[in-house]
Amino acid sequence: MNYLSFEKQKNYYFNRPILTIPKFQVGGKACWRARNLRNDSSWKMSLNSKQVAELLKQVDYIVSKNIAIQDIKPQDLDMPSFLTEVESWKNQLTIGLGVILIRGFPIDQWETTESEIATWCMGLMLGVPGGQNLSDDLLGHVTKSQSLGVDRNTRLYKTNQHISYHCDYADVVGLMCLSQATTGGASRIASSVSVHDKILETNYSLLERLYKTIWLDTRDESDEPAVSVLPCSYDGRFVRTFYHSDYMRSVNRHGGKYQLDEVTKQLLDTYDDIATDPEFGFDMHLEPGDFQLLSNHFAIHSRTSYEDHPNRPRHLLRLWLSMRQ
Repeated sequence: MNYLSFEKQKNYYFNRPILTIPKFQVGGKACWRARNLRNDSSWKMSLNSKQVAELLKQVDYIVSKNIAIQDIKPQDLDMPSFLTEVESWKNQLTIGLGVILIRGFPIDQWETTESEIATWCMGLMLGVPGGQNLSDDLLGHVTKSQSLGVDRNTRLYKTNQHISYHCDYADVVGLMCLSQATTGGASRIASSVSVHDKILETNYSLLERLYKTIWLDTRDESDEPAVSVLPCSYDGRFVRTFYHSDYMRSVNRHGGKYQLDEVTKQLLDTYDDIATDPEFGFDMHLEPGDFQLLSNHFAIHSRTSYEDHPNRPRHLLRLWLSMRQ
């Protein structure tokens, strides 16, 4: 199979080595703050003309053979000019900043189906794509499909509302921008390592709470109202994070053993306060043809609310990846 099921991908992501709770700040390349991304453009790159030509040819080939994306094999890909860059991108995502922005995808030359193929092909070069829900939908369409009158189980990416900081159930999440919002819709990111180290510096007892399980609301997408997740793990070199502010808070509605205690509430408030501080949080507006890649181990992401153009709604393709070892 050329992709992982949602369950296999989630299990792969959460199979994180745990050694101890760090006593000192972890630091490292992934421990960045907003000023670092503003002052260092090494995490941003653009496709060159040869790469664009190869990608156009590759997409045309897949279309001509009528191959469904789930049936595309890595050996079907013939884009040699990408190979050196892809290895660099993998390193950036697994042992580096955990953030990449690749610009210049020829979105204006494609229909949506062709953009899906291109996004999927890039995923196959980087790692193993996977399902994004229990139905194993492979490419998410991040666009407004719900009115503002949403209920408590609505997946917020289907709305134009603000989404709080979170991680996804995969090593890497990719967003390919097809069209922008008229106003708002900024992609907001922060280093989870930096947030971790700030909590370690200011309130060690709260840091210890990050190394104990927290209930996560399933939003009725499972037989269970909530699942238990471990926010942080540390292997002596890297601290890896899973955080989801909205779902860690909404679990409170189930009451009983899922009720948030005061320490957990304080942790979530503190975590969000640090992440949203302009010193830590970095906003970027993705333009058509931009492909953003984030490590869900080292970075957290959110989105500001937005308003659509009446004839051209905001539309991004979302890809989840497991990185090969």
